[in-house]
Amino acid sequence: ALMSVATGQFLDVRLGAYEQGERALLMGTLDALRDDDVVVLDRGYPAWWLFAALQARKLNVCARIDACGWPDVARLLRSSAREVVLTHRPHPATRKAVLALGLPCPETITLRLIKVTLPNGHLEVLATSLVDAEHYPAATFSALYAKRWAIEEGFKTIKHRLHIEGW
Repeated sequence: ALMSVATGQFLDVRLGAYEQGERALLMGTLDALRDDDVVVLDRGYPAWWLFAALQARKLNVCARIDACGWPDVARLLRSSAREVVLTHRPHPATRKAVLALGLPCPETITLRLIKVTLPNGHLEVLATSLVDAEHYPAATFSALYAKRWAIEEGFKTIKHRLHIEGW
């Protein structure tokens, strides 16, 4: 489901086979977005093909991203830097996945990684396509990502009302 964290309304809902995966289902919901929207994703979503597809669709993103499998994230966490801008050339597999969606694959993918300190002192990293730090301060993304919790609460409501555990 694609939910507006500003209004609490579901913008689009898809039901698919388990094998389809949430990333593939997300791609079907993107027509519900406007150009000025920012897609807020949890740590299960980040993938280079998805970032490339969102960039090809001219959609902005803010996603939590773990260091596991992302060397740039691990380097940022070990460093004293608060943020870094990356330019990544898509691998052939990424290019193939984006083209299979009927989208042009960008020559490069640009992301800004922002290190965020949680109230408990733990660090996490957010990846965003909004790279202008002056126009989009890092604190903006910490606050935006915190609003993502409304999505989890929305899913809890759906599961309770539809008795999804019983399916």
